Amino acid sequence: MGLVGRLTYVETYWLIMAILGPGHRMVSRTAYDLIALCGLAIAAWGRFSLARNIGFVPAQRELVAKGAYRYLRHPIYTSLLIVYTSTAPAG
Repeated sequence: MGLVGRLTYVETYWLIMAILGPGHRMVSRTAYDLIALCGLAIAAWGRFSLARNIGFVPAQRELVAKGAYRYLRHPIYTSLLIVYTSTAPAG
């Protein structure tokens, strides 16, 4: 984030930061780690559910409706969201 981005952030949120103060963890670091591992497991499950349907040649791909794709439309993107969420408050 450049200087302009930082100034924009401070200008936007300075009052909220002044009133609320620094953030606090809501759960332990172990819980964050378990959430991240669940996200990584979903990513692996989604990748293995694709089998041979991952590649650059569109003619060789088919619609996948089994495995993780039976329950989620985008399991790999969902897993990334879960992993990023678990790392955000850990600092």
